[in-house]
Amino acid sequence: QNFPNVRRLRLNNPLPKVLEQLQSNVMPYLEYLSVYYTYNMYEMVLLHEKVFSNRILHLKSCELYEKQTLITIPNWTQSPSIRILKTEFIDSVIYKIILSACPNLYFLKFLLYSSNGIPTNILSHKNLKYMIIELCDTDWFYDDNIISGFLTCVPNLEQLEIHRRNYTQNIRESIEYYDWLSTIINNYLPLLRKFLFYFHLSKDEKLNRFIDENIIIKIQQDFSNVHKGQYKAQLIIDRESL
Repeated sequence: QNFPNVRRLRLNNPLPKVLEQLQSNVMPYLEYLSVYYTYNMYEMVLLHEKVFSNRILHLKSCELYEKQTLITIPNWTQSPSIRILKTEFIDSVIYKIILSACPNLYFLKFLLYSSNGIPTNILSHKNLKYMIIELCDTDWFYDDNIISGFLTCVPNLEQLEIHRRNYTQNIRESIEYYDWLSTIINNYLPLLRKFLFYFHLSKDEKLNRFIDENIIIKIQQDFSNVHKGQYKAQLIIDRESL
């Protein structure tokens, strides 16, 4: 059966037989695809191959949300139509493959998974303009080294959004000499126009006593002091449940 009028499709934990229908001859004009799944199956590997090897010819935007790193295979080719990609766990190896597979990618959102360390030998990607990175590790300085490696290859980035969390008692140590990514931005992102830094703190009462009003004021002052470049910078501090 053919569905030529389907432009948008959203799937939550789809069955294998549903994923098998994601073919160019079944939905030839599919442009927006969102897939949310919480379990592993071989069909997801095949879906990734379709998405990143131009098997869905008109696909512009893709959301792939899973509870593990994005599954890659060596023979991905290229999908020049993809402009927007949102996913969860990405490490340096997957990041390199995605940039190669999506030469016209404009927007990228992901959760940084630091298992494979700092990326190397990544070709410059000139079309990526907007990036959102979520961080979950507590080692800020190690994460920043990886972020630096990620940003060296996207010199035309115009908007950067960072989500960082601190649910530990050592927040004072984390922020004492932290430059809030200002050095990385100045070194690698000459065209940046807007920088948003979301600092998510815990609502847990046991942790709240380590984060008093004086610390909040210091964080805000430090952030303002280091971000005085040609771009607009904003720090957003909120508290969320564990």
